[in-house]
Amino acid sequence: MMTEQEAQRTGLLARALGPFLLLLALTIFMRYETITLVIPTFARDGTLILVTGVVTLFAGCLMFAAHHHFKTPAAIAISLLALIFIIRGATLALIPDLVIGVATQIARMPIVFLGLTTVFAVIGAWLTFVGWFAKPAA
Repeated sequence: MMTEQEAQRTGLLARALGPFLLLLALTIFMRYETITLVIPTFARDGTLILVTGVVTLFAGCLMFAAHHHFKTPAAIAISLLALIFIIRGATLALIPDLVIGVATQIARMPIVFLGLTTVFAVIGAWLTFVGWFAKPAA
């Protein structure tokens, strides 16, 4: 059972991350061709890669510092997303060529890229519901 403070943090992060993931996925679906062209352009700017990696790492660290419990499905999803942000940010800052290479390969496989986008859209819709519309457990 979550404490009241843990439940509040889970709700807050679900209200923030849910719409973010949902809108990000919608953007990718609507602008797929543009998104695939962004990766090579992004890869040419080392400063942008470093700053993006550091900001992503920082966001993940903040999320995990505020929310590091695994007591409900929503709490697990939020904590895992924080860890994904930490790993993604650190790898982008430290080994950008690997991350850009993997991203390029995934972008060249529309079924995989759009499949992953669908997974994040579903998680975003679910977290939006949990954060904004679900009744708290009594």
